[in-house]
Amino acid sequence: MFEFFLVLLVTLVVNKVLDVMFEGGIMGTKGFFWLAVGILVLGLAAGAQAKGTNNMTTFKNPILPGFHPDPSICRVGDDFYIVNSTFEYFPGLPIYHSKDLVHWKLIGNALDRPSQLPLKGATDSGGLYAPTIRYWKGLFYLMCCNVSGGGEFFVTAKDPVGSWSEPLWLDDHNIDGSMFFDDDGKVYYTCQGGGERAGIQQAELDILTGKLTTPFKNIWNDKNEQWNEGPHLYKIKGLYYLMLAEGGTGDQHMVAIGRSKSPWGPFDPCPHNPILTERDEPKSPIQCTGHADILDAPDGSWWAVFLGVRPQNGMSVLGRETFLAPVKWTEDGWPVVNGDHHIAPEMPAPLLKPFAVPKPPARTLFTAAKLGPEWLHIRNYDPANFSLTEPKGFLRIKAAKDSLDKKMEEPAFVGQRQSAFRLTVRTEMEFTPAQDGEEAGLCVRANDDNHYEISVGRFDGKTLLFVRNHVKGQSYMVAQTPFDGGKVQLEISGAEDRYQFAWSADGKVWKTLAASPSADLSREKAGGFTGTAIGLYASANGQESKTTADFAWYEVLPDLVPDPVEFAVRPTPTPQPPKDTWRIRAGGDDFTDHAGVVWSRERGIMAGDTAWTGRPIQAKEDPLLYTVERWGADFGYTFPVFPGKYKVRLKFAETYVKGPGERVFDILINGKKVLPNFDIFKEAGGIDKAVDKTFENIQPDADGQIQVRFVASVQNAKVCAIEVIRQK
Repeated sequence: MFEFFLVLLVTLVVNKVLDVMFEGGIMGTKGFFWLAVGILVLGLAAGAQAKGTNNMTTFKNPILPGFHPDPSICRVGDDFYIVNSTFEYFPGLPIYHSKDLVHWKLIGNALDRPSQLPLKGATDSGGLYAPTIRYWKGLFYLMCCNVSGGGEFFVTAKDPVGSWSEPLWLDDHNIDGSMFFDDDGKVYYTCQGGGERAGIQQAELDILTGKLTTPFKNIWNDKNEQWNEGPHLYKIKGLYYLMLAEGGTGDQHMVAIGRSKSPWGPFDPCPHNPILTERDEPKSPIQCTGHADILDAPDGSWWAVFLGVRPQNGMSVLGRETFLAPVKWTEDGWPVVNGDHHIAPEMPAPLLKPFAVPKPPARTLFTAAKLGPEWLHIRNYDPANFSLTEPKGFLRIKAAKDSLDKKMEEPAFVGQRQSAFRLTVRTEMEFTPAQDGEEAGLCVRANDDNHYEISVGRFDGKTLLFVRNHVKGQSYMVAQTPFDGGKVQLEISGAEDRYQFAWSADGKVWKTLAASPSADLSREKAGGFTGTAIGLYASANGQESKTTADFAWYEVLPDLVPDPVEFAVRPTPTPQPPKDTWRIRAGGDDFTDHAGVVWSRERGIMAGDTAWTGRPIQAKEDPLLYTVERWGADFGYTFPVFPGKYKVRLKFAETYVKGPGERVFDILINGKKVLPNFDIFKEAGGIDKAVDKTFENIQPDADGQIQVRFVASVQNAKVCAIEVIRQK
């Protein structure tokens, strides 16, 4: 196409001149001359293409839309590769390939075997954090941290398509680990030191054994900014550059850089820091930019990939996405993203050879032997719950015992990242529930506590087609209609402010059941580090079942959005009745302790995130109570109680920070500060050790409630379990 338009342009410009030159038959016909010109121009065009000239003048951000946080990039010759975090999802760490930095093809997932990726109990703020991909001496290295099991590790492959090796674990539980291969053969492991103010640490690494061969040294700690993290070390023109993120991954996110003559520092901070941020441009359509990786292209230009969000009405439903921007070097030798640390939705394109990526078909037919690399499961799913052969041409999902709501379970769900605000997703399903509690359908999911679905299910002996909102752990049936079971087409459509839910018997006439605000699935309200995924599921919600749902296809239609309808009204939740005993397992599912006492999962929590540690906790009894937690800057619980005096017991374990003073928070009961400046590490005597705090003679407030609140001053506050018992 490029060659054709070039020939056409030359033709239009020269033709008039030739009309004069050849008038009267001076040279006879123009045919021979035009043949020669055409051949010449085609040859020049082909030569320009061979040299990598690109007629694409601009590109649009993000380059990887939807849930693609924490990008890392490397180059081998003319080929670029990007990897992203995946947190609780399996398979883990998608690998994308490009030659022009703008168009990317998903070529696989590095961690596609359960042996590589234990995800038991991982939530949307657990699992895989911040990978780094590098290439050295014929081998690709991919380093990452599984905060829910094992800590830091790396895998290797000769071909990034795979297969990748089993993990080599570092016996280190810091986060955001990165690898740098120096010219002298030394390998440096650079990481976040653990904690909000811990800074960046570094040690030498033996890549054959995974052992750290030197003690850690703190090489960067900007006390003016929280969360120094996501480090990468580079050697450029004989100097070592340390680049990192600061300010946390919210609206204060930024990238800073320093340089030194030694990989150990000291690193002089760049006078132009931050070299990437939008925190000083609150009206920018792209926010929270940070966590960058940089490299040079074959033509000598420099580029950065980094995460950012595109808020809609202040809410970023798609999560953190991957963006691209040019890097400009100052006269004094510092890299600055785009020359002014700001980016835009449309920017000048790299002048590289175009890379054609076929557009995927809108409709996925389940006729292949296995699902493609774009499909995601929640944690370590059970393959026995899925079949592409029985019946052939369908995806059969068994109504598994596990549900969409439980953090320690692995539901029969498979979906794809939501890659656009405006789209419609459809499927055709055949499903007839056999017992109460069985359901199957189409779900848009932020995390275990926050998801919407349009499904078929059985309740009190009746089969219904329904729309449900599950928000902050509380379920709301917002629409329903009788249904006989069998074949039905289901639809979830998305727009900037909403999701709408419709169904059809024939795929021609669609009936809208409900609309719900998308804001409740945003990272601002739902919490966590991921973005929305839309997929197929079946569940028996705690029961054994042999019932299956058969899905004929899965269809994604970008920019197709129906006319909006009013939001459905959620039923008012039934107030919790007062009790004289409450036992809550913060951030976890129901748990029965050694005495047979049940600790219930929390519901209706308005703030904070959850986490689970795969490491054992030293506790006098019931160590599993201390392996889950809710954490956040400011969160609390409300317990309706009968009149009387109560004992409040709080259970804690420090599983992250490495020393006293790195996590400090206040505990308030009914607005009174009962324990200021609480330090779990200090009180428990170390990491992975349990400690309880008990407060007696607590009386309910004027509303008959006991309110427990946690407010952080350093790092985040956290709690594992809460017990409220009326004193005799």
